[in-house]
Amino acid sequence: MTNQQYSALFHDPKWVNEALRAGNTGLWKITLHPEQDRYEMVGNETMLELLGLNAHPDPAVCYRHWHERISSAYESQVVECVERIVSNHYAEVEYPWEHPVLGRIHIRCGGRLVGNHGSWFEIMGYHQDISEIQTMREQLAQSLSQLDQANHDALTGLMTRRIFFKQLGEWLTMNLARRGAYILMADIDHFKAINDTHGHIAGDAVIRTVADCLRAELRADDLSCRFGGEEFCVLIPTGQTANAVAMAERVRRRCENTPAVFRDRVIPFRISIGLAPVPVEGLQGIRPDEKQVEHLLEAADQALYEAKRTGRNRTCMLLPGADGVRRMTCVLP
Repeated sequence: MTNQQYSALFHDPKWVNEALRAGNTGLWKITLHPEQDRYEMVGNETMLELLGLNAHPDPAVCYRHWHERISSAYESQVVECVERIVSNHYAEVEYPWEHPVLGRIHIRCGGRLVGNHGSWFEIMGYHQDISEIQTMREQLAQSLSQLDQANHDALTGLMTRRIFFKQLGEWLTMNLARRGAYILMADIDHFKAINDTHGHIAGDAVIRTVADCLRAELRADDLSCRFGGEEFCVLIPTGQTANAVAMAERVRRRCENTPAVFRDRVIPFRISIGLAPVPVEGLQGIRPDEKQVEHLLEAADQALYEAKRTGRNRTCMLLPGADGVRRMTCVLP
């Protein structure tokens, strides 16, 4: 085929219309006489099909047919798009549109200014049915939402234990040798008594409040999860004991000073915290599996037990000494 034949094909109206129809895309031209409150629309055959029209109506009728079926919640966005086009900017907008036969469909519309006559304007553009694309977007959003729900605890919004172990293992593989890290284990003091006194729904409010306190104090690169029941676990990326202790104490004090609120009741509570460094030895260059990650938490869990045993509402640390022997230290409130 010669270049001349290619050119003739691309300019053949039938070929162009078939291409537009295959893409669910119609072409339109709108004439706007704002001072007279008069608006007119004409479209090609594909545009008329997308509008649910069998023949070319009067241009003013065609415009009303299109405009009146725009979802009212999106009308301001369509008006803003038209205003941008009239001000000589290319603009696009997406909106639901009530098709007279098909019902609600989703439209992507865009255009440009082709005539500025002072008191009236001419704009041209396209009208594309993107309902299939919108359906896929909604399905993707639903899948992502379900995935997010599977990865996060429904009550607190924190990571689940499973995803925490996964991300903790990945973080240790990539960062431990360079940065160092501490594990923080926290548990709500006398939680059974809270449930017995106020009820389990009130107990849930206390658990949510602890999660809120964690979010308020933790940094962007800290990892936190609801470990189970009233217990929480945090990875603190720091090799400095003082920094880890300061973080733990900020969390503890915030919980101490932030009572849970359930209906008309204010429920004070305290937490105990266990803290321990993650040992670098044996982890460099490997990705710990779930059992290894659980083993890494044992020292922090022992420190948490010590915090409970010695009076609660405190932070205890199990730290290695210069002689390699681990020793327990507690920070009294």
